[in-house]
Amino acid sequence: MVLTGAVLTGMMISSRLKKRVEILEAVEIFISSVSLEIEFVSLPVYEILRKTACFEGCKELDFIGHCLSKMEGGEDFKSSWAAGVELSALPFKREEKEKLKSLGALIGTSDAEGQRAMLSLYGSYFSFFSDNARKECEKYGRTGISLSVLLGLGILILLM
Repeated sequence: MVLTGAVLTGMMISSRLKKRVEILEAVEIFISSVSLEIEFVSLPVYEILRKTACFEGCKELDFIGHCLSKMEGGEDFKSSWAAGVELSALPFKREEKEKLKSLGALIGTSDAEGQRAMLSLYGSYFSFFSDNARKECEKYGRTGISLSVLLGLGILILLM
């Protein structure tokens, strides 16, 4: 039973690391989608968010839903975005959350060309974040499971 608990703990840690990679990749998809919407459709920010929230790769980004809810309640986009990012239950690191907040502060503040350039820059940031998260997952995912098995065996031996 102790060994099973230890293995499950290791698997949970590995799963959380994989989930973080998926979330960061979803943010990259979101940024790319917003850029394309700005370039080809030129809709208001609310409509762009509403459309991209329905995209398959973006559905798990809960901060978009929080932002849309706040905007429907009458708040402006910038404060809604910041609140949505803060309310998010997703496993972002502090730096990633700060980049997301600053992204929201810049969307809709310049012409389409300026916004696409800014979104390209933020896409690069989140590509970097997801690459690092993938490396962490590879490094600590397997290690976490192995260490938890060893810890479980050690506890099991001590209890005997």
